Amino acid sequence: MLRRRAGAEERLQRLTAWLQRRYEGRDFYGVAVEVHGARGGVRVSLVGRGQASGTAIGAAAVVRALAEGEVRQPGIWLAEQVVLPGPFFERLGRAASCRRSKIGSRPKVK
Repeated sequence: MLRRRAGAEERLQRLTAWLQRRYEGRDFYGVAVEVHGARGGVRVSLVGRGQASGTAIGAAAVVRALAEGEVRQPGIWLAEQVVLPGPFFERLGRAASCRRSKIGSRPKVK
């Protein structure tokens, strides 16, 4: 549809350039995961810049797990079903600013 209107592609390029200038330096992201189990809990957080870089870091960690034979089950799976969390978060930590802390045991629900 953009190509049908004269100058639409140029206007889109100008808009994209303007948005990139306006939000330059404001491309931070953060992810926090907290897991509770019978033996306590763990909190992992990941912060960085450039959301695309964050996505690439996670994808690269999954690819490495596949390449190193950590995944043995054939088929179609979600990454969290077959990739071990420990090595995955270690790879993330080496590639980005990642913090891990042990938290107290989960409160009992009455």
